[in-house]
This record gives sequence, structure tokens and C-alpha cells, in this order.
Amino acid sequence: MFQRLPSHFKLILGYVLYFALILLVYKISFLLVYSYRLQGVPFQELAYAFLLGFRFDLVVIGMTLGLFAFLSVLPYFNQFKLYRFFWGYTPLLLGIWMIAHLIADIIYFENANKHIGYEGFVFLGKDLGVILKSALEQNTITFLIGVIFLLIFLPLSTWLFLKYNPYRYQKESWKSTTIQIVLVSIITIIAIRGGIQESPIRATNAIVSGNNFVNNIALNGVFTSIMDLKSQSIPKFLKLETQEAITIVRKETAYAGAEFISDKYPILRVQKETNPGTPPNVVLIMLENWTGKFISPISNGLVEGKEITPYFNQLLKKGRFYNRFIASGGRTTNGMMSILTGIPDRPGLTVVRTHQVLGNFSGIGNIFKRMGYDTYFVTGGDLSFDNKSTLMPHWGFDTVLGEKEITKLGRFKLGAWGYDDADVLQLLHERISTSKNQF
Repeated sequence: MFQRLPSHFKLILGYVLYFALILLVYKISFLLVYSYRLQGVPFQELAYAFLLGFRFDLVVIGMTLGLFAFLSVLPYFNQFKLYRFFWGYTPLLLGIWMIAHLIADIIYFENANKHIGYEGFVFLGKDLGVILKSALEQNTITFLIGVIFLLIFLPLSTWLFLKYNPYRYQKESWKSTTIQIVLVSIITIIAIRGGIQESPIRATNAIVSGNNFVNNIALNGVFTSIMDLKSQSIPKFLKLETQEAITIVRKETAYAGAEFISDKYPILRVQKETNPGTPPNVVLIMLENWTGKFISPISNGLVEGKEITPYFNQLLKKGRFYNRFIASGGRTTNGMMSILTGIPDRPGLTVVRTHQVLGNFSGIGNIFKRMGYDTYFVTGGDLSFDNKSTLMPHWGFDTVLGEKEITKLGRFKLGAWGYDDADVLQLLHERISTSKNQF
């Protein structure tokens, strides 16, 4: 039966098996790496989650190969060699990308406790240079091995594909072509939906246990990344009527001494003066790449018997620490927007990377400016990362310093990801010390 298949179907089927093998090896590797999280998990739950994962694998295969399967059956175009090369060879490159993406997902899961999302794609854009620079400086040997691999793989795989590609163009009848187009379309749609059920499969379908890790076994990083890019708004069935939502939010966030003052901006409020004296200076420090398991109020704060954050653990004793604070998202970008605007980011693709971030909401810098404060935003990284060079002035920060501005000073040593936190804090201290107004 396989011999009777058209040659383009043989090639596509080969890629299906290739991708399925990649995803199977990924699932097994994921379980092996995080097997320590399976203590006390019933075997039935584990087995069911593992088998359920094949449906999500099917979705990934449909999304990545469906287009190429469709292109392979289009009449007329297949007589052109470049066209055949595009739909026949590109899946090879996608396979390499998928392997790298899934390896990154396994690493990402350790601290994020979730599969990789939209960030798996956005770093392939203008931020790719930052990633490559860091990889070269911090993991030079690994980086060079990767470059050498690509330099060998690309020409070698191209030569092998051109030599052994099983597809040979043959003019087919319109009847045969139509049947193939319909067949490929139906199979692709079913695959992308994850089956023939009423609604397309979603990440929530992976919830089969009260154990968060078990609920992540069925998923994979390619599926979650693609779903993140698709999720740029809240589904209608999850939305509340605007007035009902306003009532709930106002009730939950109301406190004595503050008054909501606007129907147009329903969460805008004015707080009555509580300090009639000189307004205080305010320094807001945002820390990224921290995880709760390293902080002693959440865990014992020890890794191999060593305290990871001793200074922070001492500092928080002098202030207020919330150990049940709800996260605004899984990425630095989500937290940055929530802290500086008072508005949570949306699900999926962050609004920071779209034009919608310039919409009808302000930032904490604008509020302080109206009270006569000098406003500063200082970071050791590149301001182009997450559009900070545009957003910070928009959110009210008059003085914005990043990697390029600090480099011009010629005072500090540049690291792989920017300037050291101590150098950044020193520079901030110098700037605010010379401020004639509150800051």
C-alpha cells in the first residue's frame, strides 16, 4: 500500500514520523529530567497524562506540516524546482528548530514551572542579537559547536535532499488532484483541532490531576508557544459585562481614604492626603530572574546547604513581604508593565510588544511628575529590549538610561547581559543625589 502512495505523500509522511519521533523523545526526556517531581503520583495519572500528550503532538504536527502537505498537492506549481524545494526541504529546518525549542522548554520549565510561551518566538526578532551575544560570551564552546553544526548541516542536508528526494513531478488529473486537496485539508484540520471533538483542544484539556506537574506532562513547548501567539485577547465566554467587572474590581480594591473619581477610567482614584509634610523620595527596585524557592520565607532558601539570597532575606525583615502575592505573569515583561502602570498584562502575547501598549493608560512616572518629582529609569540592559526606550518616556520617566548610555560614560565593565546591578545602582544613586526636587 505504501508503494502506491504518491511520492509527495511519502515525503510528507516521512516528515510526520520524523516530527512524531522528536516529540516522543522530548516527552521521555521531560519525564526523566523531572522525575523527582513524580513522588506520590499514581501510575494511572502519569500514564493517562503521557498518552494524552499524543493528541497535543498531533496538533503540533498539523500546525507545522499541514501547510507543506497542502503545497505538495497543488497542481501546476510542482513543475517548478524551487517550489518543490521549498515545501520539501523547509520541514527539515523546522525539525532542527523544534529540537532546539523543546530543549529550551525543558530548561525553562525548571524555574518557570510552566512550558515556554510566546517568548520562544519573540527572541527570534530584534532581541536575537542579545541572546547570541550572551551565548558567545558565557558558553563560547557550545555556541561555536552550534555554529559549526549549522555550517555543516545546511549544505550537507541540502545536497542529500536534492540527491535522494523521492518526489518526482508527474502531471495528474484534476479529479485526482481535487481528491488529494480535500483529503489533505480534512486531515490537517482534524490534526490541528486535536481530534473530531466539538471544540479544538486547549491547554486546559491537559488537566487530569490535582498535581500541577502531571498536568504539564501532556503539553509541549511548541504547542504552548503557538497558543500564546494566538492568544491576544480574552475569549468571549470568559468575559464579564463591563459594569459587572467594574463593580467587582472596585469592591475588591477599595480601601479607606481613597475615592474612585471617573466613569471613563473606572479604576482611577484619588487618595486623601495622609502625609502633610514634605513628600518622600521613592526608589522602586525591580528584580528579575528570581524564583520563590530561593527566598527563605517561601522555602528554606538553601541549595546544597548554602543560602542563595542572604542579603535579601535580611532586607525583607525590615519591611513587608507578601508570600501569597499573585504573579502578574510568567515573564519579566508582564511584571514590569503591571508594576509601572498598575494594570495587569493580558494573556498570551504581551501587550508590551504591540502598538496597544500606547493606549489609554498611563504610568507611575506621569503621576509623580505631576507632583513635581524628577523621574528616572535606569537599567543595565539594552533599552530596545521589550521596547523600553519608547515605553519609559511614555510612562513618565524623563531620564532614561540603558546599556548604550552607560557605555558612553566609559566607567563600568559591560557583561554578557548588560551592566552589573551594583554599577547600575551606583549610577542611580549619583543621579538622584544631585536632584533638586523629590525623586
